[in-house]
Amino acid sequence: MYRRSFLALGGTFLASGCAPAAQLPLLSYRAKIDPITQDRIRTLTSLFPAQRDNRARLETISQSLLGTPYQAHHLIGSATQPEELVVDLRSVDCLSFLEYVTALNSSTSENEFLGKLVQTRYVNNTVSFSTRRHFLSDWCYPYPVLGDDITKKLSSQSVSVVKTLNQKADGSLYLPGISIKKRVITYIPSASLDTVYPQLRTGDLIGIYSNLPGLDVSHTGFAICNGETVVFRNASSLSAHPYVVDIPLKDYVANKRGITVIRLKDI
Repeated sequence: MYRRSFLALGGTFLASGCAPAAQLPLLSYRAKIDPITQDRIRTLTSLFPAQRDNRARLETISQSLLGTPYQAHHLIGSATQPEELVVDLRSVDCLSFLEYVTALNSSTSENEFLGKLVQTRYVNNTVSFSTRRHFLSDWCYPYPVLGDDITKKLSSQSVSVVKTLNQKADGSLYLPGISIKKRVITYIPSASLDTVYPQLRTGDLIGIYSNLPGLDVSHTGFAICNGETVVFRNASSLSAHPYVVDIPLKDYVANKRGITVIRLKDI
């Protein structure tokens, strides 16, 4: 059973380093929200007044989703299927987990959360398959810019690679209907991370660098810093724990090429 929530959006948004943007046109769409998700949204958005520290609140919100089942292809939409605004906290994939937590972290109500989710998931606040942020590095590009890629600043050992996102080695597309884009992807090799861990903050987005042509990362999650330990909080697809789980980041990257790090604007 789903509740259909009608949401109208209109307002002024700030782009990084810019004066207030022009008034956006009024947007309207329908979101399917099941009762369990709706209750969780109301509970988690109520944290805002009592817990003003953004990083502490993000840790609390993301912690509340530990154990949430992993579901591949969580979102609905493709080049041939109309995009739907999926809002479902009963299961997540690795990117939607980041989206939900990020949107919840800056919201005080259900309607505000829906607006923040659209702003996080889609470019120009437009709900469509073509404007969805399919790649983690999309979070660093307008509009709006959600975070800064700080990977290169964290280590002199960082490596930069020019990639053609969405294009496989044979020239075909991972996502038909989405244009390819050349982008410089910077990562820190796993062997060089010992000096990086102390610089990470709770709420940093961690991308596991992918060596495959056309992909920036193969997996994503949050850095959660507890003293000297950095935990990788992620929606895992592994058969051993197919749900949102905490894994020491150092253990997770032991056999991976390296990581990218994005620091959210409001954290």
